[in-house]
Amino acid sequence: MLPDGSRCIVSVPLGTRTVYAAVWQIRAGKVRLYLLDTDLDENAPWDRGLSARLYSGNQDMRVQQEIVLGLAASGRSRRWASSPPCGT
Repeated sequence: MLPDGSRCIVSVPLGTRTVYAAVWQIRAGKVRLYLLDTDLDENAPWDRGLSARLYSGNQDMRVQQEIVLGLAASGRSRRWASSPPCGT
């Protein structure tokens, strides 16, 4: 959650559609761990399950998961280090 109580949502282009993911941050000692959750009302039913089980679906599901995870983190990780998207 953001300081104002709202959810932190990132958008990821996936083919001809956009997948939205909530970003959650967990602290484990000095390490910040970011989790993505695609089970959001904003997503189509088939996209909501992308983050339910990592790499357990068919090959299409796995490729979509890798795209969402990669694009959500790529280019954002540097910004998150200095300015986390969902609190500290």
